[in-house]
Amino acid sequence: MAEPIVSIIMPAYNAEKNIPESLAAVKAQTYKNWELIVVEDASRDGTEEIVNEFAKDVGEARVKYILHQYNQGVSATRNTAIKLANGKYLAFLDYDDIWQKNHLETAVTKLEEDNCDIAYSTVEMFQDSTNKIIGLWGPSEQDLLNFPGSLLARNYIASNVVVMRRIITEKVGYFETNLKAAEDLDYWLRVAESGFKFVYIPGVYGSYRKKESSSLTSQAAMVAEYHALVIRKHWHSSIISQEIRQDAALLYHLKAAKFNFNNNPIKALECLLWIVILNPKGLVSKVFELVSNK
Repeated sequence: MAEPIVSIIMPAYNAEKNIPESLAAVKAQTYKNWELIVVEDASRDGTEEIVNEFAKDVGEARVKYILHQYNQGVSATRNTAIKLANGKYLAFLDYDDIWQKNHLETAVTKLEEDNCDIAYSTVEMFQDSTNKIIGLWGPSEQDLLNFPGSLLARNYIASNVVVMRRIITEKVGYFETNLKAAEDLDYWLRVAESGFKFVYIPGVYGSYRKKESSSLTSQAAMVAEYHALVIRKHWHSSIISQEIRQDAALLYHLKAAKFNFNNNPIKALECLLWIVILNPKGLVSKVFELVSNK
């Protein structure tokens, strides 16, 4: 029986420095029946030439390169690639991340044997400047027991180790292009709400590049804001309890308010108002806790 095709979805932006390592990880896969779709999001560096050389090496029929004429963001870039996919499965790999060589083989085997729809594992995070391993990112036993509600507190499903059936997109659709962050969290929740079966594969099968930035506070604020927005978007989810939704709303709206307090007090106030709407008791409890600790 022939192995099903896996379509590798790779968004790229200013990718020429890091994409060779990601392409090498694709070539090294023990699972060989794959196609690669690279979509460059209007950055126009040396990425196209690097991808073309890779295609010559592995077979030009296996590699597609598409250029966005204007920048559209990572969600739209992934969506462009998904719409061109021919595989039974989709596997996500950003241009600056890496897979273990048995990642695809392990994921596809698990999906086929367990008749599941979407598989993921743990990733190791490494520092861009030094390649030093700085931690692991994946679910705890408690997270797995409380899935999918536990995703609201911490999105432990890293997109670069997700392999899923392409048929999911026929029911769920594509990544939300209006979300500048937490778009993957939104998608996993939509997949879960549509009744598809997730499976966690114990172990580390991918590496996530942690880049240094001079604007960490502003990035953290944006992530907290969009995470809070996703919580509001899924506020009436039938598969997540009200208590879990309220706890997550309190956590992320407070985070967003804290990050914006000095630079954008109006945004901070807006976040606090959302807590009043979604979890007023939690806000009162948090204020009482702060006062009591003084």
